[in-house]
Amino acid sequence: MSRHSVVLRPARVEDSLFLAVLWSDALRRGDRQEQVADVELLVKDSLVSAEQRLLVAEVDGAPAGAVLLKFMARLGLGPHAVLRVAPSHLVRAKAEAQRPPAERHRDRARAQLLAARRTLRRQQSEQQA
Repeated sequence: MSRHSVVLRPARVEDSLFLAVLWSDALRRGDRQEQVADVELLVKDSLVSAEQRLLVAEVDGAPAGAVLLKFMARLGLGPHAVLRVAPSHLVRAKAEAQRPPAERHRDRARAQLLAARRTLRRQQSEQQA
């Protein structure tokens, strides 16, 4: 499976035809020239706006998609959720390292005590059998 290089860049007026074809279902009904003119206005507005940005995704130099963004900070919004992924052994190690040393030592001692009790019970049950 080959990996393609995806690059995001600001939209340019030359992208208007591609964007009109891509978003033809979402644009107002009319002939293609009217749709291209509408998209050209949108591209020009996004180039000077501090509130929105129109990005074009390119795969190997050819346009493949686009997105129109409104910045959440300008609207007073924040992210609803953030998803971070890591292997569980790394998460455990990181969480353990952030605990105070006294707690880490106490838990280690408790684990050793429980292991010793299990071993003692096992030995006692083997002797009784």
